[in-house]
Amino acid sequence: MPKGIFETFGFKVHTLAMTRVKAAAKRWKSSYNKQGVSGLQDTQSQHFSKPLKRELTLAREERETGS
Repeated sequence: MPKGIFETFGFKVHTLAMTRVKAAAKRWKSSYNKQGVSGLQDTQSQHFSKPLKRELTLAREERETGS
């Protein structure tokens, strides 16, 4: 089943290697067992815009803010 999920979304399983597919399945199963269906939600977008905990250098700040 995990192999089919990857193939459905266009991944070539032979390129990824079955080790990675099995590892992903193990993570998904563990998450599902702990949190149910909500444990399988894509939370990447929720973590994407976290504020930095460090200060940027002046040059990098200018690049990122367009100043």
